[in-house]
Amino acid sequence: MNIIKFTPVSSGSMVAYVDVEMPSGMIGRDFKLMRGPASEFWLAMPAIKETDRDGNPVLNDKGKPRYREFIGFRDRQTRDKFTAAVIEAVRREHPEALQ
Repeated sequence: MNIIKFTPVSSGSMVAYVDVEMPSGMIGRDFKLMRGPASEFWLAMPAIKETDRDGNPVLNDKGKPRYREFIGFRDRQTRDKFTAAVIEAVRREHPEALQ
């Protein structure tokens, strides 16, 4: 994995937007690098807010806007492996972001 664009953000738990080049040559844009409550890092997949026919946000059962991810994984293990590889690339190329 290579980080081709890194945009730091200081907003709540979000650390940065990250564009990633994968070994296949595919480029994923706008991953969100997040910091959890125990200072662990994780990756939020690119997503768009869902809307109804009239352009109103579709809400989940808690009344919050629902989002549709653009990238999915067959299982949690695959997602975790991908996340770890991206975080390792950030650690290698932008170590200051993980301080």
